Amino acid sequence: MRVVFLALQATRRHAVTSESAEVVAGGGRAVVIVENTKAWKEETFAPGVEVVELSRLELRHPPRLLEWLLLFRGPRVVAALLGRGPLRPFVRRAERAYERRVALPLHRRVFTPAYRKVCGDARQRLIGSLVRRSSPEVIVLADSAGLSYASSLLDGASVPAPRMAYSLRHS
Repeated sequence: MRVVFLALQATRRHAVTSESAEVVAGGGRAVVIVENTKAWKEETFAPGVEVVELSRLELRHPPRLLEWLLLFRGPRVVAALLGRGPLRPFVRRAERAYERRVALPLHRRVFTPAYRKVCGDARQRLIGSLVRRSSPEVIVLADSAGLSYASSLLDGASVPAPRMAYSLRHS
């Protein structure tokens, strides 16, 4: 059985980890889509469960990748080159201050609103393409954040469409 778990808010962590382990133990394939893996660090997934972080998927989108390179990665490389020897403490402080006072505010206040206005909801497309690639039999909506993506997942679904459930036991 191929199952995709939409667990974006991490409210049912224990249920998702145990149900995904059941799928893998039964010889199936489980893909868990999470918002951020930091919320899941106390939970351990069974071997064979594929965990996909949505923020890492977003970085594959070219505008997001360009923003990440310009605002974060480029300055980090420059700081690493300059921050050798006696300049290391000063450069490290300057790098943290740059990210806190320049890069993050630019990301939140300028880039993210412009990105959403120009590209629309890229998360919807990214989740949709991931679900279509894994061609699941069941999509488990583990929390309410997945509801907004559920209807569009069924619109572009192959025939037969995957079943939707709030728990693997209800599928």
